Amino acid sequence: LAPVYVGPSRKNFIGELTGLPTYSPERDFGTLGAVLRAAQNGASYSRVHNVKAAVQALTVFMSS
Repeated sequence: LAPVYVGPSRKNFIGELTGLPTYSPERDFGTLGAVLRAAQNGASYSRVHNVKAAVQALTVFMSS
């Protein structure tokens, strides 16, 4: 199978769920939740704005 790519970074669905304004950096926390769920379900790659936070979250998530 081909690798699965996701791009949830600061998207509208995060704003709808959290009530945060469009493209707010505060949406990065919601982005991390989406990235972790995607990784849990087999995603190979994620497009994010805050790479450092995503790498840290995925490192901890994948080690547990």
